[in-house]
Amino acid sequence: YLWDNADVDAVVFHDDFTSRIEAIRHRLPAVRCWLHVGNGPCPRWAMPYEDAATSQPVGRPRTTPVTAPWGRRGDDLLLVYTGGTTGMPKGVMWRQDDLFSVLNRTADVRYPEHGGPDDVRKALRAPGVHAPTRLLPGPPLMHGTGLFTAMSVLDGGGAIVMPAGHHFDAERLLDTIEQHRVTQLVIVGDAFAKPLLRCLDNQPDRWDLSSLWLVISSGVMWSEEVKAGLLRHQPRLLMVDSLGSSEALGVAQSRSSAKGTAGTGGFVLSADTRVLDEEGRDVVPGSGQRGLVAMRGRGPIGYYKDPDKSAATFRIIDGERWAVPGDFATVERGGVVKLLGRGSGC
Repeated sequence: YLWDNADVDAVVFHDDFTSRIEAIRHRLPAVRCWLHVGNGPCPRWAMPYEDAATSQPVGRPRTTPVTAPWGRRGDDLLLVYTGGTTGMPKGVMWRQDDLFSVLNRTADVRYPEHGGPDDVRKALRAPGVHAPTRLLPGPPLMHGTGLFTAMSVLDGGGAIVMPAGHHFDAERLLDTIEQHRVTQLVIVGDAFAKPLLRCLDNQPDRWDLSSLWLVISSGVMWSEEVKAGLLRHQPRLLMVDSLGSSEALGVAQSRSSAKGTAGTGGFVLSADTRVLDEEGRDVVPGSGQRGLVAMRGRGPIGYYKDPDKSAATFRIIDGERWAVPGDFATVERGGVVKLLGRGSGC
């Protein structure tokens, strides 16, 4: 479904998936190029990725080497597919300029939006700029949480440390943090945090996590008691629980540290975020009324080949364009937003 919907021309696949690709590629006649990655033998119908990127191999179809697109257009699109929590996955279309602008707000090093290499060098040498970040994205990069945080760190001159293996393994992830002196970790709520905490509780003296100071989570609930448990093992941690989606980045967040842990599912909205009722009005704090979280500002231009769902999600409210991805929440008297979940089952 995804490849058909995205009108895919080329697919990069790992050696582990060769047999699966072999079984279905006859159903994908629109795919013109298969690029193989891994240590196993490259099948005859594919091309080694490194060959395609660097040269024209003998006996292989002609390809154009990958070159730096210095004359790129800000309108070039990145297509990110949603997880399908409210239906079939949808292709979220981000203009490069819009995405860079949004990511630049949260990067460790910030650049002028229309600057050049000299501006990058100047920013990296500015007083107060710390050593480059080493980020380990726990979730796969097809997941917006891992992808967008990795892009933000790369924008700031940092490095991405990819965990070995094809599945989440809490012990292996902790080994990687220690071995490569990772400074920031990205997880997906309790689904990652609970196994990590179990490992630390069972073997409290095994890992040196002194390099790690920031853990970012998004996508799944991160409970207060698990945050407190992680702090027992690394008291200097700053834990950021971020509410967002592929359609709206940085909607709201909560922060926990040794000074105090945020409640489960509670967030502080950004200046560009609202919780709206069915009529498009702001939910009154403390009313207990359920509403939809909405965010304005630079964002995606819509869903690929789906104008109806684009119109439903990206709405004009009070003369401004707002993204309403489908997250339900209530607003407490102090302004804290309590996330209920996504979709009609909330």
